[in-house]
Amino acid sequence: MELSIKRENMHHAYLIPAEASFLPFFLDYLQDINIPTKVNPDFFLKETPTLTIDDAREIKEFQSGKAISSDRKIIIISATRLTRETENALLKVLEEPKEGVHFFILTPNVETLLPTLKSRLFILERQELSSENLNKEVTDFLNSGKEERFLIIAKIIKRFKEEDSAVLKAYVFRFLNILEVKMAKDINKSRFDFEFLWKVKDYIRDQGSSVKNLLETLALTL
Repeated sequence: MELSIKRENMHHAYLIPAEASFLPFFLDYLQDINIPTKVNPDFFLKETPTLTIDDAREIKEFQSGKAISSDRKIIIISATRLTRETENALLKVLEEPKEGVHFFILTPNVETLLPTLKSRLFILERQELSSENLNKEVTDFLNSGKEERFLIIAKIIKRFKEEDSAVLKAYVFRFLNILEVKMAKDINKSRFDFEFLWKVKDYIRDQGSSVKNLLETLALTL
């Protein structure tokens, strides 16, 4: 399912199973649903490999203050790892939620989080981003002819409500990363145009870029 956050009826705290590479697309998604992430005094972002207790204290201090420009505060945490001390500190904050404050925790290591912390979070599952489905789709794309690749692209885009949504771009970015790895491991890797693939990965993040056009051009180039 695609991410579905309703601005007018937001949960207090969300958990999003995602790697750091998803963050730029998630920020775009928030912009799409009219939650400003730039020049917003009520927006807080902490992006770090390991979330420490000092980070947790900074987050607690930010959320305790009154909103300045709107009736809500948005706190985003993107971390590969959270220390146990940090998790316990966040748990205390989430146990007594402050009205108008909304948390989003992005981490790829959901299974290592404390069960008590996860119980306070609404988990946004993104089945279309699962590794098993993604790996199969990339393998099929790589091993298919040009016409079959166009069909795969059409199926990918059809699963998302909007052709160039932030979540679609996040999926495609992961798709391209896995594709690059598989190309590099191919016994005949010299037949692939890696430079063009890298250009597509750069362009995919541009605002207004067409996922469909980029993927179709890639399908013709490989």
